[in-house]
Amino acid sequence: MNFSQRLKALMEEFGYTDYKLAKALGCHQSSVANWTNGRNKPQSRTMKDIADIFEVSVEYLKGETTERKQKETATKEGDGISDKDIRLLAWFRSLPPEKQKEVLYDAGAPAGLV
Repeated sequence: MNFSQRLKALMEEFGYTDYKLAKALGCHQSSVANWTNGRNKPQSRTMKDIADIFEVSVEYLKGETTERKQKETATKEGDGISDKDIRLLAWFRSLPPEKQKEVLYDAGAPAGLV
């Protein structure tokens, strides 16, 4: 399975449309359509964000392996950034700047972050 086939299968499995994935990634819907149609591939950072959304490894997403699972980033509690942390950051980055400020304010983030 190549990247576009794998992406389409994951989108279907997780109930994502081109629009929904584009919104989660903060990109244009036409970009997602181009990826699923095999016209081009996303940049490596976006590829990682897509893998995080679907909870698979980049290698799986690219069709290089049949092993779906991501390698754990953190080996024990507090030892690094977990996959959940990465997905949360990807979601936060997908928000418009004003919404990011609103979320940080509502969460009581320190003034320097808001």
